[in-house]
Amino acid sequence: MTAPVTAPVMQDAEIRAGVEPIDQLLAEHAVLVERVAPFWALYGAGGTADHMLSAERCRINGLLRAMAAASGKAATEAALEVGSRAHPDYLALMAKQTTERAEYFRLNAALEAVEMRVNRGQALLRFASAEARMTP
Repeated sequence: MTAPVTAPVMQDAEIRAGVEPIDQLLAEHAVLVERVAPFWALYGAGGTADHMLSAERCRINGLLRAMAAASGKAATEAALEVGSRAHPDYLALMAKQTTERAEYFRLNAALEAVEMRVNRGQALLRFASAEARMTP
C-alpha cells in the first residue's frame, strides 16, 4: 500500500507552520495498522481469541476422556473441568494470549498517539491560517 502524496503547496504550508508532514504521519499510521491488524482479528470486537481458548479446552477434555477410558476409569465432568484448565497446553495458550493482548494495547496506544499528532497539526494549521487572515 502506498501512501498518498500531499500537494507541494500543502507541504510548504506544513513546513512554514512547523507541523509534522501528513505524509510521514500517514506512513507511520499505515505501518502500525499492519502490525495491529492480526491482533485486532483475535482480540478486537468479534475476535476469535476466546473461541480458541474454548476449542483448546474441548480438545484437552477429549484427550483426558480418552486417557481415562484407556485406563478403565470414568472421567467426571468436574475432573475434566479441572484437568483442562490446568493442562500445560491450555496454560501456554493463555500465556501467549496475555502477551499478545499487551502488544495489542501498546499498538493501539501508538495509533492513538499518531492520530493526536495529526489532530495537533491540523489545529496548528487552522490557527496559522486564521492568524494570516487577521494580519493587516
